[in-house]
Amino acid sequence: GDQTQDLIDGWFGVRWSIGSFNFSSMYFRRWADGSSPLAWDRYADNENFYQTVSFPLPLGASWEKWTFSVTAAYDNISQEIASMRYSVNYVKHCTTWHLWVRDNKAGDELTAGIFFYINAYPEYKIGVESETNSEATKKSF
Repeated sequence: GDQTQDLIDGWFGVRWSIGSFNFSSMYFRRWADGSSPLAWDRYADNENFYQTVSFPLPLGASWEKWTFSVTAAYDNISQEIASMRYSVNYVKHCTTWHLWVRDNKAGDELTAGIFFYINAYPEYKIGVESETNSEATKKSF
């Protein structure tokens, strides 16, 4: 028979600062109904809480800005840390370099990437990132 899958995603988040530290908290929920005949296209129910902490690094000249961020994703269904993401941003004048590493605990895989973009057009990025084709990538948000 025809196998289809319906998804509903919902999220809620807040951001705040304490001094030079920036925080963001987000709750994400996915309801998945039905099935897909292809494993790579199959989604499951998902309920995660994300917490990010960012702070400036005391590096570079006055016109340069370095920022370090760490994000923990907690899987409320399996009740364990699903992933950790570490990133460094380097902003100089009107350009940004973004380096990130993500440790997906659920799938025991490590991915990384580096991107460059002009700050006025962040949707147009040039860069590379490691690829993954595992089921663990579909599990996390």
